[in-house]
Amino acid sequence: MVLPEVLEERYEQFLEEVKREQNTPYLSVLERKALREGWEQGVQKGLQEGHEKGLQEGRAQGLQEGRAQGLQEGLQEGILTLLRTLYGAVPAEVEAQLRAIRDVATLNALYPLAVSAGSLENFAQQLAQQQGD
Repeated sequence: MVLPEVLEERYEQFLEEVKREQNTPYLSVLERKALREGWEQGVQKGLQEGHEKGLQEGRAQGLQEGRAQGLQEGLQEGILTLLRTLYGAVPAEVEAQLRAIRDVATLNALYPLAVSAGSLENFAQQLAQQQGD
């Protein structure tokens, strides 16, 4: 294994520390080789553990983001279904405005608004006002 320059420098510093601790000006070829192999194994293990931890964290974050996106899309579809059921076809502009909303709390607040609006026109006006806030 070839160590990157930064790690090579740290390895050399490590060797100097070992020499100081052992109170010797010189390390034999076998000692240097054993220390080098141990150092490389440690680096390799650290890289592997870091990679595994990164994958686990990435999976968890991806899962969380996927759930949030699924909830958001489910709320959007639910509101659109409610509007269609109550008032008929939903204009593309209103649908686009609704799909642009990413905040789950805002989407939840739109349910009662959809029920009480009385018409798509009123809902569209109130939606536009809410987005202007």
